[in-house]
Amino acid sequence: MFYKGEIPFIRLIVPLIIGIVLGFYFGSGEFLFFLEFGLTLFLGLIIISNLVYKQANLFKRRWILGLFVHLFILLTGYVITVRQADLYNLQYFANGESDALIVRVTNEPQLTGDILRLETSVKQGIINKANKKVSGKLLVAIKSDSLNPVLFTYGDLVMIPGKYNKVDPPFNPSEFNFMAYLITKQIYQQCFINQNQIRLLKKGTGNKIISFSLQLRRQLVAKFYQYLKNKEAAALASTLILGYRANLSKEIISAYAKTGTMHILSVSGMHVGIVFLVLNALLKPLRKIRKLRILSAFIIISTVWFYAMITGFSPSVCRAAVMLSFVVLGKTFNKDLNTYNLLAISAFFLLLYNPYNLLDVGFQLSYLAVFGLIYFHPKIYHLFYIKNKIADSIWSYTALSLAAQLSTFPISIYYFHQFPVYFLISNLLVLLPVSLIMYAGITFLFIPWLILLKPLGYFLNQLILWTNKILYFIEDLPFSSISGIWISKSEYTLLYFLIAGIIWTALSAKKIG
Repeated sequence: MFYKGEIPFIRLIVPLIIGIVLGFYFGSGEFLFFLEFGLTLFLGLIIISNLVYKQANLFKRRWILGLFVHLFILLTGYVITVRQADLYNLQYFANGESDALIVRVTNEPQLTGDILRLETSVKQGIINKANKKVSGKLLVAIKSDSLNPVLFTYGDLVMIPGKYNKVDPPFNPSEFNFMAYLITKQIYQQCFINQNQIRLLKKGTGNKIISFSLQLRRQLVAKFYQYLKNKEAAALASTLILGYRANLSKEIISAYAKTGTMHILSVSGMHVGIVFLVLNALLKPLRKIRKLRILSAFIIISTVWFYAMITGFSPSVCRAAVMLSFVVLGKTFNKDLNTYNLLAISAFFLLLYNPYNLLDVGFQLSYLAVFGLIYFHPKIYHLFYIKNKIADSIWSYTALSLAAQLSTFPISIYYFHQFPVYFLISNLLVLLPVSLIMYAGITFLFIPWLILLKPLGYFLNQLILWTNKILYFIEDLPFSSISGIWISKSEYTLLYFLIAGIIWTALSAKKIG
């Protein structure tokens, strides 16, 4: 157990999440000025309460200061959500008509067949040859010419026709809800144009750090394709290690989804953890010298964030990078940090930076999985005591899989409508090869000796193909997954309450016994 003082951010993140949810579902730009005034007022009350804490005997009514703090954070969540919502901006491009739009490419373009999709930020609208400043995000789908395909990169400034449509909702229950996915990115409009309707105005106008990271990632992806002869193996290596999923086939995605190993395809805390463990082992001699501990911490944190950069700053990687940064700093200065609080700190700051992270499926699954590993794993693992070290290791990883599945299965069913029956078997079988792929892949990317690239590339190629064969075999087994499960938000929420109730009852019974 822990005291309230050990987990301040767990208590603070609750009103922040409530504020973000209220801002997303009930947000309005009309009263934003008054809410910001209220935000300033609560901040002033918090400052005054701290200044007169002893004189006014507020320690006898600590709830007053707590109330001010929680209301301040709740309003902060609401305000930042509404502030970042393009729909409430008076300059939102869809509020008026334009003959043409000038947009900037804000993400790496995705080519599917002959359709190139660009996520863009609208900068200007053109009406009767006059420019006006507008804002908002727009998904642009371009029909490419197969003989002379169009090429765009992050940061390109282009001009397109001013014709667009609202993103359609799914027309049947089994269809992927593309509209809901785009809303998490604040994209409400899309347009379909031919290649000859788009005009490149200027290249390289985006953020220099992001441009550099995406360019570096493209070079590293090209390195995989150069030395891994099988394209499916190269695509999987690019996904596992760099988070580059553009070239993954539908077959491999289906195999990982139906076997309960989809989490492997998401660059997440596991990947950042491997980078951390390698660095931690290499820099162990530095930590023995007090004066060099800070240097060791700086190297580890810098490298972890460099890895986050080349993977595109995905929410799960940023979460792991933030949490590990606090862990490294805490150990460097000999501070004991509560794990739950570390998790809440990383989520708190990521949500402050972008409240729409809360709506991201990967973000939700990542935090639920980590919480499950922290909370459920020790409880499941200690159900049995096994003397044999090998059997104990197998049981420990089985407990990990059960813990992660227990904490994520309600929301996974809601989003993906299926349950992998053989998830324990598949996770156990791919544990060793995937770990080897990660270590070998990261080594492959940064190894300076050309003579080792071919044999290491061949090893990676064969290991990935072998791993895929295992998952294809499990996928083809009878009843490998239960599909067509449909639950509502209220139903998966009730499932979580049911799980919490069962755990509470079990813990209460244990205390009484």
